[in-house]
Amino acid sequence: MKKEFVPYEQALALKELGFDFEDDDTLGFYSIKYGVTIHQQLTKNDGYNPAILYQQAFRWFREKCGLYNIVDINSFPISFYYVITKITQGGIGVQAEKFNINTYEEAELECLRKLIEIVK
Repeated sequence: MKKEFVPYEQALALKELGFDFEDDDTLGFYSIKYGVTIHQQLTKNDGYNPAILYQQAFRWFREKCGLYNIVDINSFPISFYYVITKITQGGIGVQAEKFNINTYEEAELECLRKLIEIVK
């Protein structure tokens, strides 16, 4: 289940960008005290950082920033890629893209990092 959560570094960056939610919107919180692990019994009121699911992060970028992403597979040679787009007055504009990534998970993380970079 831990691989469903964005890494701690990106969770902190999202928090700095304004990502916020109620305690009941998360499955856990990161605790540095316990070795950057996820604990369900902690709350943001205790001063801990939210453990954010990739799904929640990508939804936040769509709803709050108007940035849409696709992570998919290339057929030859087999590799993965991401594309980030934004709806503009003229249609859809590509904000970023990267190809030839080794795994889906790496493409997903690189996409998240790029989204954070764009919004900063």
